Amino acid sequence: PEPDLGDLKGMDDAYKKLVSALASGKHALLLGAPGVGKTELAESTCKLIRQPYDIVTATSDWTSVHTMGGYMPIPQAGSVGEPLDFVPGVFTEAMASNKWLVVDEMNRADIDKAFGEMFTLLGGKRKSVTLPYRKRQEDGTYRRVALGQPNTENPDDHLYRLDPSWRLIGTMNTFDKASLFQMSYAFSRRVAVIEIGVPDEGVFVEILKTGLASMIQDDGATSELHDAVLDLLSRLFASSSASGLGKIGLRVGPAIPLDIIKFVGQMRRFETDPTKLILTGLELYLYPQFEGRHEETGEIASAIAEALQLAELPTESM
Repeated sequence: PEPDLGDLKGMDDAYKKLVSALASGKHALLLGAPGVGKTELAESTCKLIRQPYDIVTATSDWTSVHTMGGYMPIPQAGSVGEPLDFVPGVFTEAMASNKWLVVDEMNRADIDKAFGEMFTLLGGKRKSVTLPYRKRQEDGTYRRVALGQPNTENPDDHLYRLDPSWRLIGTMNTFDKASLFQMSYAFSRRVAVIEIGVPDEGVFVEILKTGLASMIQDDGATSELHDAVLDLLSRLFASSSASGLGKIGLRVGPAIPLDIIKFVGQMRRFETDPTKLILTGLELYLYPQFEGRHEETGEIASAIAEALQLAELPTESM
């Protein structure tokens, strides 16, 4: 369908690329800065095409046991023992139920270690793999575990079927240097890598205005506070190169300033100075995004101070 992405303004082009890549038979990886709407786009796309999906968040602890499956103790009725049996992982479960899988923050996992035999299945065509496990059947016998398409040579395998229409959509945060694993060529060859850019200045300002309108309506903020917050946030987040984060090439998506707007709507009961309100919001929502960029602290602080029309950031903020 034509995109009706609601609050995801400026995402029509990315949506069309994503839908086309998925329809052409490829899995997809959405790449972008924090807060640009990567996960929201993945979920909205599944909903628009009426495709059931599951969403999981990758972690550095992931192994092929988490993703593909492995042996776990399973209680048996009428027995005090818990014999080992194969339990499918998140990928295998999603494939077996034909639910597409959205993997959020994929770069938090070591992809080469965690995906295991998944690399073969992501390669497309009618492929299948056999895992080094056996699955207990109802009659008490065990069969080898296979994933993918039926193999006539091994009809007795316990098969977790992979429908050719099944897709994986991953998201990757380009800022997250502190816990970033590298994406191998083997993986990148199996997905369409789609860059999700920060909205241009005009669209970004419109998104901020929408968020601020809700703040006035829901939280009773004054028009003076509205105008001051809009001015400060626009200079800091919306400008592509003249001021703020755009000036140093570290723009983030609208989700972060929208969180700050919601915070300001509540915090204004305790503080009335717009600059102090914004600065507190930045400490809560923006600063953590720069973890791992300590060598750029001075440059970032100068850009923020300039956008807020301060000589320098307060000591406690630094």
